[in-house]
Amino acid sequence: GSGRDGEDEASRDESDKDMDIGMAVESTEESASDLESIAVGATAIHDTSESTSADDDGHSTASSSLKPETSARHGLRKRGETGHAISKLDASGICEKDVVAHKQEAEELHRRCVSIATSGILLAMIRRDPLRLFADPVPDSVEEYKKVVEKPIDFGIIRRRVLRGKYSSLSAFVADASLLCANALIFNPAGTIYAITAKILYETLTDAESRAAE
Repeated sequence: GSGRDGEDEASRDESDKDMDIGMAVESTEESASDLESIAVGATAIHDTSESTSADDDGHSTASSSLKPETSARHGLRKRGETGHAISKLDASGICEKDVVAHKQEAEELHRRCVSIATSGILLAMIRRDPLRLFADPVPDSVEEYKKVVEKPIDFGIIRRRVLRGKYSSLSAFVADASLLCANALIFNPAGTIYAITAKILYETLTDAESRAAE
């Protein structure tokens, strides 16, 4: 009986040794596999680092090891970005030209409107002066006139300024026309033909200005 027990114990010892050896082999194989994976990864990183270089500014740039199709796509993207930038510049240039042209058209339209308005008002005032009392300058023989009136003006001066486009705004024309009426009212006594006509002219001016503003 004791002999069988000894054989069984020896058999178990041999089995335990085989198991320990198998586990050690498996552990060694796993370690080798891990080392191989690490070596492959390190090689890939090394190859990637060699395929890049630094330019003059210190930025990393891809070397010629890039695949041709990748380089082609990169070039197309670069050209596309450049073209897009040029398109933006062209668009901004066109917009600027449009703004300038629009401004010029607006200014020309403004000049025409001022010319039409001033011509119409001047014509209406001249019609209210059938005796042509204010058509021409006051003669130099009326010496007192220049002493009283600082800025003489008449329809002849205003008409020339209108025809030559000297008035940049309706208010500038109204200032001259109002001055004509004021000069007449300052120099001529109330009740005279000059004063009466000047009042009529001023009323015509104010009414026409109000209609033009509307």
